Amino acid sequence: MYVPEGVTLPYPLQSYFRLNAQGAGQFEHTLIIVEPGADLHFIEGCSAPKYYEANLHAGAVELFVKDHAKLRYSTIENWSKNMFNLNTKRATVGADSIMEWVSGSFGSHVSYLYPTTYLQGAHSSCEFTGITFAGATQDLDTGCKVILNGADTTASVDTKSISKDGGINTFRSSIIVGRHADRARATVSCASLMLDDISRSDTIPAMDVRNGSASVGHEATIGRISDDTILYLMSRGCSESEARTMVVNGFADPVSKELPMEYAIEMNNLIKLEMEGAIG
Repeated sequence: MYVPEGVTLPYPLQSYFRLNAQGAGQFEHTLIIVEPGADLHFIEGCSAPKYYEANLHAGAVELFVKDHAKLRYSTIENWSKNMFNLNTKRATVGADSIMEWVSGSFGSHVSYLYPTTYLQGAHSSCEFTGITFAGATQDLDTGCKVILNGADTTASVDTKSISKDGGINTFRSSIIVGRHADRARATVSCASLMLDDISRSDTIPAMDVRNGSASVGHEATIGRISDDTILYLMSRGCSESEARTMVVNGFADPVSKELPMEYAIEMNNLIKLEMEGAIG
């Protein structure tokens, strides 16, 4: 995908990857160049039917955001739970430019996904917003990495993870502030929701700050659904399962509101199906 200088697309461009063969591997490679002053929202959808042999998705994404440009890269993954999902995603960002990642990870047996952003130009910024849902038999190891090399660069990471029926969620973040990144600022926030006492959620932050004028912060929270909240919603006419799904959808709202309406609706439907155990 090539966006010429000064071009702004008024609607998102969309791609869809589907792995439709048993025991197969998929090796997609996405290259996007956004020239100076251009603006693009690119949406990537992924899915696969359930098979009884392991499948592999090993994707590569290269993003080049030139000076004074903006790129939003949104991904909604709904792999089957026999899938090994191994992705490499990299973005290089020029001066006064914006890189935004929106990520929703559902399905797959094992996932490793760490989008990496290099803020090379001064006054460039990166925002990463993501959610993962790990159910039975799933081990989702996700997160992001931001390297701040330009002066006055900023990075914001906000992630949500949900664990259910023994699922494992691991969030890893890496913030690296270079020696010449004067007044760089970065914040990382990770919130985890545990739906039972047999699931697992880990947060593994890493921060390497090499400039004394930089400001970097991290916070992580983990919790469960309050019994009082469920009781209140049931008193208003919801069943227990409906109440729990409603709370989880509210927890995921910061991600869904960043998506176009049809994708937000689809993500909420995926959460509902995961809560009902209907996705195999």
